[in-house]
Amino acid sequence: MATVLYITANPNDHETSYSMAVGKEFVQAYRSANPNDEVVHLDLYKMGIPELDADVFSGWGKLGAGTVFDKLTDVEKTKVSRLVELVDQFVAADKYIFVNPIWNYSFPPVMKVYIDSICVAGMLRV
Repeated sequence: MATVLYITANPNDHETSYSMAVGKEFVQAYRSANPNDEVVHLDLYKMGIPELDADVFSGWGKLGAGTVFDKLTDVEKTKVSRLVELVDQFVAADKYIFVNPIWNYSFPPVMKVYIDSICVAGMLRV
């Protein structure tokens, strides 16, 4: 049994978005072909992903310098803990499906925030 992260970055649903409609069809076909796999849907617009900001960098800096986690500010603890959860969830998965629209020849900002959150030197343990 594999764990699959179905990661979507679109404020619209499958009825109003072509990318979400294709993603829905793909996941249905995947589930039919792989009934023992667990598919976990991550809707990035609903997840509350912290941006990499001064609090995050401050918390990481303190931890890197040997400070104990309990000595971080409450804001630093909350943001750093959430980012660790996201990295751990990503690393624990076996397969990934990314679904997002193309906006201005790029992807939605929330996808960039997610990628920044999971691709941090020293945290992504694969």
